[in-house]
Amino acid sequence: MASYDFCYGCPKCQEENRQEGISSKIDKIQTTIKLLEQFVGTSRSGCIDLTIALLLREIDALHATRCPSPGVPMQSPQHRPPVKIKKLAPDVVLPEYANEFASGADAFARETKMLVPGERHLFKFGFAVQLPPGWEMQCRAKSGRALKEGLALVNGIGTIDTDYRGEMGAIVINFSDRAVVVEKGTKLAQLVIVPVIQAKFEVVEELDATERGEGGFGSTGLEQFVFVTQTVELPILPGFVPVSFEVVKEPAGG
Repeated sequence: MASYDFCYGCPKCQEENRQEGISSKIDKIQTTIKLLEQFVGTSRSGCIDLTIALLLREIDALHATRCPSPGVPMQSPQHRPPVKIKKLAPDVVLPEYANEFASGADAFARETKMLVPGERHLFKFGFAVQLPPGWEMQCRAKSGRALKEGLALVNGIGTIDTDYRGEMGAIVINFSDRAVVVEKGTKLAQLVIVPVIQAKFEVVEELDATERGEGGFGSTGLEQFVFVTQTVELPILPGFVPVSFEVVKEPAGG
């Protein structure tokens, strides 16, 4: 019987083969970026910059699919960032995930409170957390309560930094036209753990010019756009789908 370095049947070898494929794709994309930069030199256009940005984003996406421990599912406890939690009262209900696919852990109200239209209130959760370095916790509204009751967070998304040790809570506002009662023990917000990347700020005299320039707040217009897609097979990035835009002069609805 012939001897092989690895098989294709067992989970361990399948994972090793997948990792090797990801590394190969990343190498090819990095080579493409280098060739683009060498070809255009200093006369780079916005189109080239956008292409490179898309390629870099593809590299980030490939890195995100890497499995830190080959053969171990990404949802397993080995891959979940450890978050320490401290109960500040004995009757506190700790956050919990509704199911194995939930992105956010539900946080529950610790008090019953009626909010009149336009009123905001800080609902405290009764626990504090300690996040590992490189991570943040985001506090987000529950879409069901937002739709049915008009409840939202005043600051949109609350950010809990790694070094914060205070009590967790959510600043809730009633955007509806009627009074809403938040019952104790009901789901009020959801907590999402997100990796953090700090930027390196570089002071410059001028910024690269773009066609848009300083235009903002509706400067791109309100015309209806129709997406027209065409798949082009590239030797280095197969399956890349560029999108072109066709402007329809007549706005939607007449």
